Amino acid sequence: MQYCSLSLWAFCFFGFGWFVDAFPILAVLYGLFQVLLGFRKLQRMVDAIRMQQRLWYLRGIGAALTLVFGFVIVFHPDMKLVGVWAFTGVTLIVEGVFDCVALVAQERKG
Repeated sequence: MQYCSLSLWAFCFFGFGWFVDAFPILAVLYGLFQVLLGFRKLQRMVDAIRMQQRLWYLRGIGAALTLVFGFVIVFHPDMKLVGVWAFTGVTLIVEGVFDCVALVAQERKG
């Protein structure tokens, strides 16, 4: 908790101008993380196909969404700052809802 307070203090003291300047790099890193997460979800889809699970395509749709959103962020980090944050929030909500639906559907089908 103390480190969080210290970082927040440093952020407020030194200003956030460096964050805005560094944001395209951070956006690309976040996009790459999303792409890696998408490939992980894709691997889980392949595993579901191998185990002959019925709803494997739900995992595939989730992987595709994650990959598409990740690539959009990677290749368009120069969007307006508010636009990237809004897009990131929407993608996280969409992916989260879809992953929850896939999980519940998988548990029901057993």
